[in-house]
Order: sequence, then C-alpha cells, then structure tokens
Amino acid sequence: MGAWCRERGIPRRPILSLDQLWRRAVAWYDTRLTPGARRPQPDEIRRIFAGIGLEGPFWDPESDEFG
Repeated sequence: MGAWCRERGIPRRPILSLDQLWRRAVAWYDTRLTPGARRPQPDEIRRIFAGIGLEGPFWDPESDEFG
C-alpha cells in the first residue's frame, strides 16, 4: 500500500483490518434504520473509533486530519 501511494503522490491514510471495518460498520450503522435516528456526535464518534483501536488525530472528527 505504501509503494502504491508513493508512486501516485497520494498520502497514505490509516488502513483498517477487516475486523476493525466490520466492528466500525456495526457500531456506526446500528441505529440507522430506527425512525428518528441521528448522526453520532463528535464525542460518540471518538468512543466508537477508540473502542476498535482507531485513535489519533486522523480519527478525531474535530481534527483537521479527519477524513
């Protein structure tokens, strides 16, 4: 992945394992089909991410490095 990004001049972002991806999807979309569901707030997003080992500025929704 690192070589592919370097060759294309694209910054390498964090890579999730399949387990982390699955756990993030379950936590993120758990209530989405519930009427009146709302988007997670920044503190909730941090808890979701931290719960699956995604920490640091990239994963902070209020950081300039997010997304």
